[in-house]
Amino acid sequence: MSSYFSLEPNSGNYLEPEDALKIIIKNFKNYHLDEEAAKKEVAERLKFLRDLNAAQELIDIYENSNPIRCLIYNEDKSSHLSFDINNNQGFFIFPECKKIEEMGMTHLIEKLAEKADYKILVESEG
Repeated sequence: MSSYFSLEPNSGNYLEPEDALKIIIKNFKNYHLDEEAAKKEVAERLKFLRDLNAAQELIDIYENSNPIRCLIYNEDKSSHLSFDINNNQGFFIFPECKKIEEMGMTHLIEKLAEKADYKILVESEG
């Protein structure tokens, strides 16, 4: 079973994407923002969902999204965390918890959570 870190707001109110970007730019030295990669992935998911005749509510979520992929690197830029910034969503962070811990990068998740006023959760996949 795989486990992943996710960040959710302490207040119940998600940050606006612009505010999340400001936090990242202000507090992290080594980061990369990639809107194109995130939008390409959303388009692929939309196609897949439509091909499956998925529920319109699920399709609407992807149609109304405007994601920006964010990579936060460690000091020597040899490893990174990855997550998407999107409307009304928390941050689901890759890679798996175990890998992040092995890379010694949990402090970056803790810093992001503190600056965003988000709590750290662990999500498990089966």
